[in-house]
Amino acid sequence: MKADKFEQHNPGGFNVVIGHVNLSDGNIWYESPSYTWYRRYGGGGSLAAYYILRQMPILCDALSPENIIIFASSIVGGLDAPALSKHSVVAKSPLTGCIGESQSVSTFGPAFKSSGLDALVIYGKSNKPSYILIKNSRIFLKDASEIWGKDVAESHDFLLSAEGKNIHTAIIGIAGEKLVRFASIVNDVNFMCCRTGLGAVMGSKNLKAVVVFPGEQPKFSDPDTANEAIEDYWKNRRNCIVNKAQEDAGIASWLADTPGSATWPIVSRNFQRSYFPAIGKISGQRLENEYKINIQTPKNIEYYRRYRVVNGKYKTDERYGGLEVNSVASLGPMLWIDNLEAILKLSEFTYKYGLDPESLGGTLAWAMECFEKNLFSKSNFDNLEIQFGDADAALYLTECIAKREGIGDLLAEGSQRASIKLSKGSEKFLMTCKGKEIPPHEPRNKVGLALAYGVGPIGPDYCVIEHDFDYSPNGFDHILDNSRAYGMLERTPETVLDGKKVRQVVYLHRWWSGALESLLFDLFGIAPARYMPPTRVEQLIRGITGWDFSIYEIMLIGERRIAMFQVFNRKAGFTKKDDFLPERFYKEPLPEGLYKGAVLDYDKYNEAIDLYYAMNNWDANGFPTKQKLYELELDWLID
Repeated sequence: MKADKFEQHNPGGFNVVIGHVNLSDGNIWYESPSYTWYRRYGGGGSLAAYYILRQMPILCDALSPENIIIFASSIVGGLDAPALSKHSVVAKSPLTGCIGESQSVSTFGPAFKSSGLDALVIYGKSNKPSYILIKNSRIFLKDASEIWGKDVAESHDFLLSAEGKNIHTAIIGIAGEKLVRFASIVNDVNFMCCRTGLGAVMGSKNLKAVVVFPGEQPKFSDPDTANEAIEDYWKNRRNCIVNKAQEDAGIASWLADTPGSATWPIVSRNFQRSYFPAIGKISGQRLENEYKINIQTPKNIEYYRRYRVVNGKYKTDERYGGLEVNSVASLGPMLWIDNLEAILKLSEFTYKYGLDPESLGGTLAWAMECFEKNLFSKSNFDNLEIQFGDADAALYLTECIAKREGIGDLLAEGSQRASIKLSKGSEKFLMTCKGKEIPPHEPRNKVGLALAYGVGPIGPDYCVIEHDFDYSPNGFDHILDNSRAYGMLERTPETVLDGKKVRQVVYLHRWWSGALESLLFDLFGIAPARYMPPTRVEQLIRGITGWDFSIYEIMLIGERRIAMFQVFNRKAGFTKKDDFLPERFYKEPLPEGLYKGAVLDYDKYNEAIDLYYAMNNWDANGFPTKQKLYELELDWLID
């Protein structure tokens, strides 16, 4: 048989090493998949799903040793180039029961890539608290007994002392140890893999941290081609209005106090309201002007910020000064809290204890509405009145959740499981889909986003697709221009859910949260809304790998990720009914603001799900057909 010339080519950008470790018996091994394998799966969730679908019993308990958790880079992720600082963590989610993925821009992603591995596949459960060290492409298991029970920063300091000041860390806090179902993983103290509760999976394995010792990054195969795309980005990015805004005012700049902002939907009071009168008190401008810490911005994360409350009742520790994109919205308007210093204190707790701010905000908002509607009394909540706007109650409950103390033990299960236990009609106020709290971005006026929330395989996520306004007649011209390369040729009304809108969701899903998140591009640097256009993305991948990569191939990687995740979920027992959103969105129109009266049409939403399935060549139950699996080279998934 002739040797494959493609396999003889030595690509750039990745290490060709996957590390495996079984915590139960300490066994460690390595493999080097073919270049064809890397080109097929790309990295991130797509790479991780390959191992999970092959090696994990899908029906296992997410908090059992049978669950597999994977840290993954990609063929380009973590390299010294714009928008490539990310890494991905994937496992079965203890919050949803679906496949769970959480990604983070951070200083950890580049260090992970330079440690010599492209992915770390973790099995079993350690018989004592442990951490994993990766150094020079090798994995070491170490004792973490001294830091079990400690906060994130304390643990990070211990590891710096033990392993050297150059290390980078992915650590769980007390919430992960206590198996809070929406526990996060905190990277280098100030970045976070937030969603789907993967910190609890680490906790269930007695795994306190993954520590990487950085080395040399893989070389670019064709530096001239890659550098042309890189130089274009740094030269032109600020000509894009969105890049400029987030670079000048940080990632929270979308909460802007500007003329007309009072009429724009701001999710408030557990989605009861679409108006937040105190937007000026919590705006990105206030954060920038009053609370920003002057730091050296990490490379290739030019919009990164840290904030601090210097003194007073809500004084914060500057080491926990990071802020996730939805933290202010989830811990402020969602709870009707307008004290920015209290919100920053809540945000500090999410880093200190390792908690997802979106699920935390959604769970607290559910509890506050139940209290407001007199479903529960003070006796249900440690004799505490948990009314909307009560920042001190929110802070108290957050610590209780992280430590699973008092009522926090119930709320640590997430709002859906808590509702099942408490009942009393509380399920009516759940703002969840697939058991996951919905992000603080209103879907009633963004019908494409609404559909994407429902069909998204990891549950509702604000960055599953670019939002509807951007493709409306009022959207920015550059967004549609940047989208033409992958098939989006015309504008669509925000609130009309028809065949054109479903097609838009399909294409955006494949490009944005399918392809770009498998390849681990930072969505805050890439088209459609940000600067780097698809042709430059394609050029950058070509220059890094040396492969004749195309936009078509990028889209195929995205479609594979979505199909593999969908196969997992359907085999885990999820059905079409799990793709519907809460009743509130179909029965309660937006009560005020620019989109007053907007509501989802249940019948049209149902039809849109069917059309979405059909466009993806999935059957009526949402399972990818045999033909589609063959087309995507996933025929090994056919029973």
